[in-house]
Amino acid sequence: MQRCAQPKTDGNRNQLCEKCDRRLSTVKGKLHKHNDGRICQRCYNNIRRPSCSESPPSTPPRSHKPSGKRKRTESDPGQPQNLSRLRTRAPRPAIIPPMKKARFKADPVDISALLDQTHARRMALIEVEKNEAEKSDTHPTPSSLINASTILW
Repeated sequence: MQRCAQPKTDGNRNQLCEKCDRRLSTVKGKLHKHNDGRICQRCYNNIRRPSCSESPPSTPPRSHKPSGKRKRTESDPGQPQNLSRLRTRAPRPAIIPPMKKARFKADPVDISALLDQTHARRMALIEVEKNEAEKSDTHPTPSSLINASTILW
């Protein structure tokens, strides 16, 4: 029978980094798989980015200083240069205060006077109904009430 390779552990069975033998329970950062065990973030970064001394540079060094941003050429050499600001901010819009709703101010009316008028109209309607009932000796119909009544509310 073949036996699987075990990850590195110390005497207390705490797992260790496969590269630097640091205890993984005390290492900050993400743990990465490596062969049969795990490695710490620092060793993983060293594997991904080898130091400069180990590998030769991929491009030869430049013999001159690289130029920065290229400047625009003048479109017409005969025109004078415009030295004003090229970018200007738009003027701020005028602040218009929000329109306030005007409060509804009704004419001061005596509520008790309105109630008295309504009561008087109802009493007048009742009198009209009684007079018609006495004349016809039948129950008043709604159509006769509407036609006989000139008071509308």
